[in-house]
Parts: sequence; structure tokens; C-alpha cells
Amino acid sequence: MWLFTKHGFFSVTQSTQRRDLIQIRARAEKDLASLKAAYPHLDRSPIIETPQADYRWRLVVQRWKWETVAAKLTSDIDYSNFKGKIATIENQRDKCGMLHDIWSLHNEYQERHHRPDPHAGHPELFRPHGDHLMDLDSLEEPSGHHYAQWPRDEEPEQNDMEAAWSEQEQGEQDREDERKGRQKNAEPKAAAPSAGKRGRGRKGGRQ
Repeated sequence: MWLFTKHGFFSVTQSTQRRDLIQIRARAEKDLASLKAAYPHLDRSPIIETPQADYRWRLVVQRWKWETVAAKLTSDIDYSNFKGKIATIENQRDKCGMLHDIWSLHNEYQERHHRPDPHAGHPELFRPHGDHLMDLDSLEEPSGHHYAQWPRDEEPEQNDMEAAWSEQEQGEQDREDERKGRQKNAEPKAAAPSAGKRGRGRKGGRQ
């Protein structure tokens, strides 16, 4: 597993000797030092230097410790733009150029192999922060969680999320009304009876 985090870049693999051990490998020693400083579960694991190996530095830890750290890395996400976050971290901003290169390579892969479908999702659902094409309709929202991103110092109000869902529902209703309107206009209309036929009908009724 390759992980790009605000503590650095890591390649995480199972030990070749024991399945219950995990190797956390890094290109920069400072990345492992930052990870250890952030998560006490790693305190007792020394940084091992392996100059002849692919990755020069690594930690070897029990699997359950890594699982705990991985969960904590997830809960500690406090940014809506990863590259922007890295630019604010003094001991990580030297990776910004590399991250932009990696982003460009992945973007080229996406454009080459996965052309966008203009009819997919609901691109009208924009948020001021986070993914600018976040499709809330494709995500189930667990209680108490918000997928749209707000700044760290701005707590989202419940009304904001309700407004987003209401806007989506209204948009779907408008599209449905428009579709029904087109169908109604396309239906052939019955011809109105002629004046002569209407008159004969009334006369016959009086007799």
C-alpha cells in the first residue's frame, strides 16, 4: 500500500518473514520520525536504515499497531486539498513538486483510459470546499457525517446539508416535470367535433 499523508510518503507491506508484522518503509527518514511523533503506538519501534534496499528507512511493527495508526490517519484528515495542505507543512513542502507530477500522471491516465460521461452524476451539486464535482447522490450519508467539506474553523450547520439535499430533490422534481411536459405535448390531440355535428346532436336531444 502506498500512502501519501501529511507526515510523509510510506510504502506499507507485510513482512516477508512473519504475517503478523508490517513494514512501514520510507524514502526519507524524517517521514518516519514525523509518523512516530504523531502516533505513540510506534514509539518503541526503532527506525531501521537499510541502505542496500529499495527503501532506505523502515519501521517493523505488529500488525495491530499499524491497523490502529491507519485508522487514526483517517480520522486526522483535516483538509479538503491534499497538495495545498502539504504546502503549509514545513518539513513536507519540499515534496510539492513531486506531488504535482504524480497528480499530472494520474490525471493523464484518467483522461486516456476513462473518458468522462457527460450524463453521469449531478454536476449541478457544487460545494465551496472539497471536491468541486462532489455527487452527494452517490454517497450514503451515515448519521453524524458530512461528505461535503467545510474549513476546519467553520463548523457545518445542519441546515447547510439539508439545503444541499433539498436543492438536489428540487432539481430532480423539475427535471421530472419537464419530462412529463414534453410527453404531454407529444401526445396526439383528439379532433374537436364540427359545428354541424354538435347542432344535430342538440336537435336530436330535443326530439
